[in-house]
Amino acid sequence: MYRIFYNTESNLGLDIIQGLNFILPQGDLSSLGLRQAEDALYDAPPWDWQIDSQKPADESLMGESRRQGSSPQPQAYTPPGCVDFPTWKFLQTQWAWNANGGGTGLPRGWSTAGPSYFHERFHKGCNRPTRLNDYYALDHPLKEWDIVYPPASGTVLYAGWAGGGWASLGRVVIIDLGGGYWAMAAHLRGINVHVGQHVWLSTVIGWAGRSGHYQDNYWPSVHLHQGLYKDAHLASWAGGIYGGHSAQPVKVHYFGNGGGDYWYIQPRQLMSW
Repeated sequence: MYRIFYNTESNLGLDIIQGLNFILPQGDLSSLGLRQAEDALYDAPPWDWQIDSQKPADESLMGESRRQGSSPQPQAYTPPGCVDFPTWKFLQTQWAWNANGGGTGLPRGWSTAGPSYFHERFHKGCNRPTRLNDYYALDHPLKEWDIVYPPASGTVLYAGWAGGGWASLGRVVIIDLGGGYWAMAAHLRGINVHVGQHVWLSTVIGWAGRSGHYQDNYWPSVHLHQGLYKDAHLASWAGGIYGGHSAQPVKVHYFGNGGGDYWYIQPRQLMSW
């Protein structure tokens, strides 16, 4: 129902009202490709994120992380074929307030950018046409069954075991973030979404694990393998990404411990939920 006010002393308002036509929508709002409100208004965490009243054990590490994330840092070199994720598109850290802690060696709600960082170990390739380009992929240590969120809202392109030459990624969720940008979460212990589903910042897409080659205990440590891609292609039969460009995460938002943004992420940097 609409209530419209107009000046009754003028025929102009009445003419406008009489000229209005209301047409029933032919699809849902997601088909319009509009920017989601949750991406634009992220000054508070979603309802199911709670700020833990227990402070992290190492206050000096927390302070260092705040200093690293509080202001932009220049990036000296971006390899040919790689791109930076645009700062106008929202990104967030992908774990919850209760990640890690309890004997993991990390304060609760915190993880790190590594063990494997950009261009380390299997994180290779900027724009190889027939292979996964994971130069800017990051591994984030987590506990098994820690919650994994999407890096931004989007639509699920693939959810399941990776096969073929991508099988070492284990269970993966691939999300279309819009504008040609995709995200992948790999090595999951379980998956909580399906293809075609729209996911929000607070959607649990899965849980952290160490899966690979169709088994749950393939990798020696539990971690979230997180990659971003531009204009890539999907081998839908195997859940594999190839071609396109590896995208560097830039201005990654965190909600906990005062909130803020990690601009250019440093090796093994401590990062808050």
